[in-house]
Amino acid sequence: MLDGLRLAAGIVGAGRAVVYVSDPRAAESIERALAELPGELPGVAIELITVAPGYVAGEETAAVHVVNGGPAKPTDKPPRPFEEGVDGKPTLISNVETLAHLAFLHQHGAQTFRELGTEASPGTFLATITGAGRAPALYELPHGIAFADLLTLHGVSP
Repeated sequence: MLDGLRLAAGIVGAGRAVVYVSDPRAAESIERALAELPGELPGVAIELITVAPGYVAGEETAAVHVVNGGPAKPTDKPPRPFEEGVDGKPTLISNVETLAHLAFLHQHGAQTFRELGTEASPGTFLATITGAGRAPALYELPHGIAFADLLTLHGVSP
């Protein structure tokens, strides 16, 4: 995801990229991952912002509001963030899965991505699995995987 974020920032010529989360454990994980990066993308500063969990906190205008120093509350549209967002500038907002796909596509190419999953739903998706007495885990899996196979991967007998 961070590689995809760096790529997206470089593609649009952004000088700043923000990782916006509402889960303290996720924030800790991202901080560790940021520390492992081989270096900043020239001209792009990556910032981590953690907000209190809330249903509306993840809405794109709420995220812009927080980055601009306000509360995690959505605002009326238009304008949409791609028209006027952070600091009044056009702002690209993308989710973790899209950014992860961008990094995969950059490294392996579109044909390899299309070879994963199914013909109607190529590629992969992210699945978070909890329960059954096991620690929560995040998996990146090809579309079309059977649910029983997902459970088996997580160490649960279907």
